[in-house]
Amino acid sequence: MKQNPICERLALLRNAMKQRGYSAYIVTNNDPHNSEYSAAHWLARSWISGFTGSAGDAVVTAQGGGVWTDGRYYIQAEEQLSGTSLSLFKAKEAETPSIAKWLAQTLPTQSVVGVDGRSISYAFYQQLEQELTPKGIRIELADILTPIWQERPLRPQAPIFGHDIAYAGESVDDKLTRLRDYLRDEEAQALLVSTLDDVMWSLNIRGADTPYCPISEAYLLITAQSCHLFIDRLKINAALEKQLLDAGIVTLDYGKVSDTINLLPSKTKLHFSSTNTDSLLASSINLTISLVDTPCVVTKMKAQKNPTELASMEQTLIQDGVAMVRFMHWLEQQVPSGQVTELAAEQQLQGYRKQLDGYLSDSFRTIAALQNMAPKCTMLPTNKAMRPSMKAICFWSTLAANIRVAPQILPVLSITASQLSSSVSITPWYSKLLSV
Repeated sequence: MKQNPICERLALLRNAMKQRGYSAYIVTNNDPHNSEYSAAHWLARSWISGFTGSAGDAVVTAQGGGVWTDGRYYIQAEEQLSGTSLSLFKAKEAETPSIAKWLAQTLPTQSVVGVDGRSISYAFYQQLEQELTPKGIRIELADILTPIWQERPLRPQAPIFGHDIAYAGESVDDKLTRLRDYLRDEEAQALLVSTLDDVMWSLNIRGADTPYCPISEAYLLITAQSCHLFIDRLKINAALEKQLLDAGIVTLDYGKVSDTINLLPSKTKLHFSSTNTDSLLASSINLTISLVDTPCVVTKMKAQKNPTELASMEQTLIQDGVAMVRFMHWLEQQVPSGQVTELAAEQQLQGYRKQLDGYLSDSFRTIAALQNMAPKCTMLPTNKAMRPSMKAICFWSTLAANIRVAPQILPVLSITASQLSSSVSITPWYSKLLSV
């Protein structure tokens, strides 16, 4: 009988851990920016554990370990972790210790915990240090997964493109002026922007590193005199690079960010977010730089919509409403036949949205589940999970994963899309008693 591939992967990882002297290894799905959606290259936790939920971290030890995830995924995680030697830890429940506390309680003194430093934020790294250092447990930042993950997807290389001021409503020059005013007011000399949507917004650019969010892996470093964009140079064409340069933005290779920061004058006060900056980068910054951990000011600026953005949001909601009405009508006509499946309905809705002007993508997959799958609705459907005979169909929000759907009722929840003008995430309720 062929061995469970997850068990095979865990055996390879445990062998690598033994060679490095690690008592535990932490695996996440996070990119270096702690994005909500990571490119396939970074989905290491899913690969090593078999648990495919959108939230959760894994810890692997010599004999066991576990996955920490929230209440949306308890049922799914129990099923997917079965037979893997990994246990489910119900995160955020009072009786469940955090990863840091569990490691401190479980591992003996002088143990070493490994983790790819790019895959955890500096804030999480500090939490680990706070719990583990008093116990004599050391943390080592090292990537030991790539050598055993033979078919690991490459880092994304989708090109970036300009976001027209007709949609942005504010020029790059004006945004940089506001950010430099912030630095002056805070008596700081530099700002590191690590959150990907904040980088995109600041420079009026967009990317396609993930299927559901128009972002690209990049950093932005701003001082009173300079502005540097750190990005894979293959992603940017000559025309856009010149456009950025004309706005005073110098483009450098993605991996040059720490070297450039370390060239700043001694005692430079650098504002950064430890939540969205990876531990490897933060740990590589010279001690002569004064790091000030603070929420990124761009996030606040971005939340205050200008008139153009507000108008775009309104128009996007109107257009998306047309797609939704067409979809609801289709559901009403088709569900009584018993032939509607989760995937068919998702594809139909996406088809209506693709007909809209400026459509880019969905902003996350429609989350669909039928009857007995409703409590596990965040376990996205595949062709193997199609159940055409059932009469009730549920497109369920990740926040409502445990709600049960009564037969013959059609609720529709949490369906989203990204357009050039705006992104829309709506939570409509639509119910109708169907004749069987």
